[in-house]
Amino acid sequence: LNLLGSRTQDLPCGHSFHEMCVFDLRRFTPSGRGLCPNCRRACSDLVPVEELLETALRNFVLEDFEGCARKCLEILSIAEGHPQASALLGDLHLTGRGLPSNLDLAFEYARVAHAAGIPVGRLTMAQIWLRDDFAGKSERFAQQLVRQLCRQGSIEAIAMHAHMSYHGLGVPEDDELAYNLARFAHEAGDSTGTAVLAQMYVDENTPEHDPTKAFQLATQLHHQQDPRGAYILAQIYLDGLGGDQDSVLGVQLARQAMEAGLQEAAELLVPAQAT
Repeated sequence: LNLLGSRTQDLPCGHSFHEMCVFDLRRFTPSGRGLCPNCRRACSDLVPVEELLETALRNFVLEDFEGCARKCLEILSIAEGHPQASALLGDLHLTGRGLPSNLDLAFEYARVAHAAGIPVGRLTMAQIWLRDDFAGKSERFAQQLVRQLCRQGSIEAIAMHAHMSYHGLGVPEDDELAYNLARFAHEAGDSTGTAVLAQMYVDENTPEHDPTKAFQLATQLHHQQDPRGAYILAQIYLDGLGGDQDSVLGVQLARQAMEAGLQEAAELLVPAQAT
């Protein structure tokens, strides 16, 4: 394992190995087998990439987004361009959970995942292409990706289709279709489906208008650190939908959503600050 003129890495057990050999051990060793090749002791410096990814995914599910981000960045320091880690980082940068909101970084990570055939990477790219604050906005490209994923049965893509149908992004505006798709995705546990449903319940121009249901769903999203929950709750408090108006709390929530990268929340602050 020693190569002439190469850098070495000292392990906690006292053995030293060529740095690239350590990287290879971590890239190709199965989960749970991060052992020193000499003494067979478990070593924190040899935790396999597979195990790091399992931890990252577990952290994501448990909503420990900062922990998820740390593990994904550690994976990329060992295995550059790792598609699953890139997919997770793209989502985190898009939503501002665990990492600063950054559309450019989110898009680059998502593109790496997309090139490797990871569906989440495609979905993140579609979401970014729909953003007004993204320089490369393209509703047409977003529509193409979402349709591909819908044909593959992706619940996340069905939720995105609901979002696009509700707002008329790249497809005809269709509230009935949006509601049915969003409800289906929400019942399957998709947060975008939940967000579209909550927004439709807030909207006084839809037959589904129901501030109580909107509050319940938005609170659920907010507890999951999803900025769309804060955005919808801000609308409810600022307009006094279904209860007493609370401008102070509404502004706080709108700012939270905006700081998390949801730029449309800024529109809520203009009339609130003028009153």
